Amino acid sequence: MALIDLYNLDLLDAVLAHHFNDEFKEKMLSTYMQTYAQILGEALSTELKPEDDEAMKKLLASPDVTPEKVDQFYKDRIPHFEAKVVLLALEFKKRFLLSVYKNKLEEYKKSKSNEGLAAWEQIYKDAEADNWNEVGRLLKIVDSMHSSAKKQSSVQK
Repeated sequence: MALIDLYNLDLLDAVLAHHFNDEFKEKMLSTYMQTYAQILGEALSTELKPEDDEAMKKLLASPDVTPEKVDQFYKDRIPHFEAKVVLLALEFKKRFLLSVYKNKLEEYKKSKSNEGLAAWEQIYKDAEADNWNEVGRLLKIVDSMHSSAKKQSSVQK
């Protein structure tokens, strides 16, 4: 069930990305996708034979190559290809989110205000334990705290 919950958790919602500007979000997503593609490529390459590398180069050089043909290339050569891709994606997503949450937790530990620290400690703990429904619930609370603080700040000005 934890994997399904992680799968259903939107990446941008999971990092409260709506608080960031579009440039930061684009950079974050680009970094995420590039790193994921690299990890996926490395993981799948260990399952291919040396002659598959030449066949892939030939396929990619073909004028009629499509994503579907590349996908089929891997499906034909790697048993349970789709399941492996999904598992790799979820493992990577979890590692990425744990890294984000750990950084956020460290920010709160270094700040002078303890407001939100307990929530981020719990978010990190629940993410480590694959309790993604609870992570989602806590993120909504943190988000509402952040939104309330922002409104309060603008009212005081």
